Amino acid sequence: RSCYHMSPLEEGTAVWIQCSVNVWRPGIVARPISGQHAMASDAVCVEVTNSAGELEQIHVPLHSRKGKQNVHLRNAVSDEISDNDCSADLSKLPMLHEPGVLHALQKRFEQGLVYTLSGPVLLAVNPFRHVPDLYSHTQLVAFADRLAEQLPSVPHVFAVAREAYQGIWHRGLPQTVLVSGESGAGKTETTKFIMRFLALVGTNGEDACMSPIERQVLESIPILEALGNATTLRNDNSSRFGKYIELRFGLDHPAKAELPQEEGLSLALRPRLVGAQTHTYLLEKVRVTCQQDGERSFHIFYQMLAAVITNTGLPCSSKVTYIAGSPVRGLAGLSLNDFAHLKQLNVANRKDEARDFEVSLASLRSFGIDG
Repeated sequence: RSCYHMSPLEEGTAVWIQCSVNVWRPGIVARPISGQHAMASDAVCVEVTNSAGELEQIHVPLHSRKGKQNVHLRNAVSDEISDNDCSADLSKLPMLHEPGVLHALQKRFEQGLVYTLSGPVLLAVNPFRHVPDLYSHTQLVAFADRLAEQLPSVPHVFAVAREAYQGIWHRGLPQTVLVSGESGAGKTETTKFIMRFLALVGTNGEDACMSPIERQVLESIPILEALGNATTLRNDNSSRFGKYIELRFGLDHPAKAELPQEEGLSLALRPRLVGAQTHTYLLEKVRVTCQQDGERSFHIFYQMLAAVITNTGLPCSSKVTYIAGSPVRGLAGLSLNDFAHLKQLNVANRKDEARDFEVSLASLRSFGIDG
């Protein structure tokens, strides 16, 4: 859908033109440079607002030398948007092109709406701040509560997980959820939200009704993060691995009596998480011995040293330190600077790494690894 198939760019037409600073900038066609219509000419005169807030007119070729389109028609996207208008699903925009997509994402982000659909694909823009109630327990239950109904598509990660679960339950078909994006986009957190939803949906969000397997699946997340995540220039909790996790569902779950009585019948029919397996795990092993300035090795090393220091003070006062009941040996009197591959180069420590190590230990204990 492009200007090639739209009506001619006449005077007063709202358009997007390329910009070296903002990628695309809005403007109004003042006049075509030649001919009766701009589509019969090579360029248009576009009126834009400059950085000083003043109106100016610039000549814009319709196409670059490489044939790339320089001018696109603008969609009429309201300043007051919600998850109920066309901006919630980019496939419903009248004109689906690069500036139209970027503008819709920007307007939604400014309204605090970080999720946007593009047909069956969910796009997420990392807010880099806390968004109240976006992933709350109440929100999870709201998506898990009405699985038997066909609800309108809502741009949310829980809705993606809900659709996958419905495919397993109602259609009996294997489902795949692919999480991808650039560094710092939020892949790690998104994967955790999906796994939490799928582990809890069978109980309608009731933590107390989770089976040991469902709990272990969730408790595996801190282990994967501690051993496979690191601080990079763009992200202080970057997953330095690729993985393929298979979650298996079945009807092997607690009796109906253990489920909430008002939901007993419907919950008894829901498939439950009965197993999980990581088929592929590709780790960036070179990070153990080589990190560039401003980056770190994997979290687990720093967590362990921070926990020893927190429990004994500086320097470590004994050969054996007990952290959360588990002995940690061989670190007496040592710090990061005593390890050639852990010396930090212009990088700040993550918050509360000693507490993170206790969480990692608790996760390991849930799998029978202790001492």
